[in-house]
Amino acid sequence: MKVYRVVRHGSEWHLISPSTGIAIGAASEKSVVLQWACLLAQKSGGEVHVYDDLALQDVYADANGVMQSVARE
Repeated sequence: MKVYRVVRHGSEWHLISPSTGIAIGAASEKSVVLQWACLLAQKSGGEVHVYDDLALQDVYADANGVMQSVARE
């Protein structure tokens, strides 16, 4: 399963590629980057992990065709 990461670095949020580990997009608004990540993850059957200050903040996964925040273990 592909895991797209949304990571805050300074004042910008970055979308990190699951295959290369390289940022493939950035914006100052977290919601914009999260939307990109959710679209890509949904198309590939993956998840989105959101990190703030290197700590896992949230996980998004497909639930009946909608990307939603899911409980973490």
